[in-house]
Amino acid sequence: MRAVGAGLYQRAARAGTTGRSFDVLTDREREVLTLIAQGLSNQEIADQLVISAKTVNRHRENIMAKLNLHSRSSWCATPSKKA
Repeated sequence: MRAVGAGLYQRAARAGTTGRSFDVLTDREREVLTLIAQGLSNQEIADQLVISAKTVNRHRENIMAKLNLHSRSSWCATPSKKA
């Protein structure tokens, strides 16, 4: 799971070079993203933030949409090499 979070951070950082960045995320989405990167499950995130696991999943979906990620596997995408 940590690889997923790290991949998402890398993907989001790359997205920032094309006009998108973490700024498009709400404060709560950034909180969820940070916890995802730490390797927490939906239920663990829900317990920590005192929200439902379903709400965590919705935040994940919103993060994916805002950062133009089309599948969970794309969260792990490695950054492209810059020439």
